[in-house]
Amino acid sequence: MKIKTQIYPEYWKNIFIKFALAKLNKRQKKILIEIYNNQNNGDTLTSLARKISKKLNLPESTVKWNLRLLRDVGLIEAGSINEKNIPVKLSMAGLLLAEVLKKMSD
Repeated sequence: MKIKTQIYPEYWKNIFIKFALAKLNKRQKKILIEIYNNQNNGDTLTSLARKISKKLNLPESTVKWNLRLLRDVGLIEAGSINEKNIPVKLSMAGLLLAEVLKKMSD
């Protein structure tokens, strides 16, 4: 049975949000909000990790680890060990989720 996601986009959007909210930890959610608040500033993963680390008072290594995880699951786009100097940005899924998180935190 082939599922046609384009027929029920709102359904899939809501399922994605519920799943992501349940699976991301508090730090990852805060990091996504920070990326959302600082979109298009051109920071690489390392420079963004440094800024978020200072702002949230978290170890830089912890922030970097979480940024990599968010990249690996497709919520952000960023450079890697093979592709350096690529600015961090939210993917479409990451932007959707970050907007929901931002509204929840306000």
